[in-house]
Amino acid sequence: MKLKTKIEFFQDSNHLIKIDSIEHYEDGSGYSSLLTVQSEPFGCVNHQFYFENLKPFLKDILKLHKRLKGSAGIGPTRDIEHIKFEAKSRGNITVSGELQVYSDHPQKLKFSFETDQSYLGSLVASAESALNEIKKR
Repeated sequence: MKLKTKIEFFQDSNHLIKIDSIEHYEDGSGYSSLLTVQSEPFGCVNHQFYFENLKPFLKDILKLHKRLKGSAGIGPTRDIEHIKFEAKSRGNITVSGELQVYSDHPQKLKFSFETDQSYLGSLVASAESALNEIKKR
């Protein structure tokens, strides 16, 4: 099952997260997706990203937005790869993560940037849409 919804955080063209082409494994073990990250000046486009915890992540995003405390993270349980949104003081949000490519020429991206609660709108809207799409299936 491939979701039509993209999960997106957008502050500006230099600070964004997009989880696209989300596909649920038939055996229910998790999801695959294409991840785009821009954390000025570094980024990656269409990185193959796997995770198990989509519903908890989406619900945690909604809680973080409502309460402005806590965190929401997504990634595989047995790997270092992850994306995390964490509420800090005074409405500040830290967006961080770590991505890795295992190959003959391994690569790694570790990033972090700060934003504020006013930029969570696109993320919350896409999280709500994804949850609704999952419920309908």
